[in-house]
Amino acid sequence: MESSPERDVLEEVLVAQRVARIDRTLGLRWGSIAVLLEDLHEPQNCSACLRTSEGLGIQDVHVIEGVEPFVPHRKITQGTDLWLTLHRHPDVASAVRVLRDDGWAIAVGDLQDGALPLEELAASLDPKSPICLAVGNEHRGITDVLRREADYRFVIPMYGMARSFNLSVALAMTLNTVCSARARAIGRWGDLDEVRRSALRRKWLGMHLRDPDATRRAYGER
Repeated sequence: MESSPERDVLEEVLVAQRVARIDRTLGLRWGSIAVLLEDLHEPQNCSACLRTSEGLGIQDVHVIEGVEPFVPHRKITQGTDLWLTLHRHPDVASAVRVLRDDGWAIAVGDLQDGALPLEELAASLDPKSPICLAVGNEHRGITDVLRREADYRFVIPMYGMARSFNLSVALAMTLNTVCSARARAIGRWGDLDEVRRSALRRKWLGMHLRDPDATRRAYGER
């Protein structure tokens, strides 16, 4: 049985329903599945991918920014980017180094021959091993550099005349397939560890106040 989260004094000044929603959301967060967006061309697409990721319980999204820094489009993200942990990288090598140091395997969406169908990839992954799912530029796809670094390559089968799916749609299909397979394997949706969950809970509770630290001091830290 999981221990209850440590009580935070901010719970006394926030609406109980909001606190309950934060706790529910954290209980459905994935700590072993992340997303990597490689140098996307359109900020709107990247923002849509953030909204998709957050909606499916992803916490960590890595962005390779390339030439231009990425600024989330709030009308598209609808504020969901505020609940994500966004990791920014200047290039593929930097992103891969960070992911490898933290023990992540990398799976890239790839239209080239030899890529595994998405369902096969999802079924083959160890549910206890961290996997980062990468998608590439809308026009060029993933780069050869990222392709060489990948542990897995996957493709979403298509059955119509279209040559590819919209980027955020493809990401949604990918995440739902992989997350669903992992949920079936472990018996629940989400696997964020207690340490990470507690740290995020403290941060999220504070996001509703102008000066959360001052409020904590005023009410008495527990």
